[in-house]
Amino acid sequence: MPSDIKRVQYAQLARSLRGRPLAELISRATTEPDLATFGDLLHLTAVQELSNTEDAAALSLLNLFSYGTWQDYSGQASGLRLTAAQERKLRALTVLSLAASRRRLAYAELLPALGLQDVRDLEDILVTNCIGAGLVRGRLDQAEQCLLVEESVARDASPAQLSAIAASLGAWLDSARGVAAAVEAALQSAVEGAAAEAAQQAQLAADIQAKREGAAAVHEADAEGPANNGLSGLFADESEMFSLESMGEGSTPGNAARLPKRRR
Repeated sequence: MPSDIKRVQYAQLARSLRGRPLAELISRATTEPDLATFGDLLHLTAVQELSNTEDAAALSLLNLFSYGTWQDYSGQASGLRLTAAQERKLRALTVLSLAASRRRLAYAELLPALGLQDVRDLEDILVTNCIGAGLVRGRLDQAEQCLLVEESVARDASPAQLSAIAASLGAWLDSARGVAAAVEAALQSAVEGAAAEAAQQAQLAADIQAKREGAAAVHEADAEGPANNGLSGLFADESEMFSLESMGEGSTPGNAARLPKRRR
């Protein structure tokens, strides 16, 4: 049965139980080989109410399996005792906690973390309770004495971890907003630069067109010649002026061109 379905079924059963039956259900859930998260059970009101009863140890057990590791168990002073199946399961959960941040777990690190001294016992936990149960996908490198993790199931996040995650997400959001503002400013600058460039190109095109039109007008005037550009009238006036100057007093326009003959 998939672990998600098991988790939901345990939570549904727990809603209808109180006291000792609920404590026994919690004990059974913590021995399920493929269950790695227990938050659905832990946050139920009925489970939290166990803290004020003679079955308070069941709540401590569930807290340990939700957030704790083998070292938390070995160092606790509450007198909590685990069955052999629960010990193997807690060691497997401890491997998940380590695999959450690293993909290469050396035996030298795993042995003390799981409270073990023999490599064979360690490899038995890794093969049977981690890889075999579907909690970890990876392989053992016996030559290098390590577990190479490809993928691992995530455990429940503790309240402290949730605060750290929220802070990290907040920092990421602030950074994303800063990047978005910088991109928007760069885009606005690019738009303004493109508009200025377009205006400059339009002005340059207008100047070129004006010069072309002026050059065309001059060329057209040169092609028409002096007869139509006012110069012929000027020359006519000058010839008339020269003709009048050559006339003496009493001369008439008809004989203005007749000059007196000189006597020898």
